[in-house]
Formats: sequence, C-alpha cells, structure tokens
Amino acid sequence: MKGLQITLTETGYDLLTAYLEHNSLSAFNRKKLLNELENARIVSSDYLPLNIVNYNTKIVVWNMDKNQTFTVHLVLPGETNGKEKISIFDPISLALIGYPSGAVTQWEMPDGINTFKVVSVSPVDKSSVYA
Repeated sequence: MKGLQITLTETGYDLLTAYLEHNSLSAFNRKKLLNELENARIVSSDYLPLNIVNYNTKIVVWNMDKNQTFTVHLVLPGETNGKEKISIFDPISLALIGYPSGAVTQWEMPDGINTFKVVSVSPVDKSSVYA
C-alpha cells in the first residue's frame, strides 16, 4: 500500500536524505523514509503550504494507539529545549515531517510501531523563535 505523498522544501529534503545516509534506523523506518523521499513533492519554502509539518512549525499530534494527544514544536538541531521544542531528527519528527494536517502515518518507536494523526499544524513566527 502506497502512503500519502509528503511535501518538503529543498532544505528539508536535503536534511532528511543526509540523515538517512548517516544514521541508523530500524528496517521499517528506513524503508518508509526512503520511500517517502523517493516520492516526495519538493517545493520552494515560499510555496510550502501552511498545513505541512516542517521545521519551525507547532504540531498537535494524536497517537492513535495510545489515545494520547500532545503538542511539539519542530526546530533545527541545536534549538531544542528537551520538552516541546524537538529536533527534526527526533523520531516523532521524522515520522511526521512533510505530512499535512489530517494525515495518518505509522512509525516505529522504541515501544513498537505507532500510528499518528497530524491534528493541526501551525507555522511559528520566526521573530518569536529568535527573540
């Protein structure tokens, strides 16, 4: 079954491709990420729809297997705070990047394969991030 096509900026595509080449992932996640990158729609950052998970976005996520909802803010490595601001290379970020609000996807986490739904995506004003 072919999954939903993800949408990435050129920078996002390059970051994920480099991550895939230089980091170990489970067989499930490696195959999934490779397939997503091969079929990704690449757009200029100026044309990335506002409802797409990308770095510098705040996402409300529902873990459908655990019936838990949580909010995360995806940032570049080095901008994390260990709680709500997480790296785009965090497992949940890798699972969701490029997906639109409403999308459902699976990703293997340390406790097994989980199903996640992107409830909402909100761009974060860069001036507030760096203020």
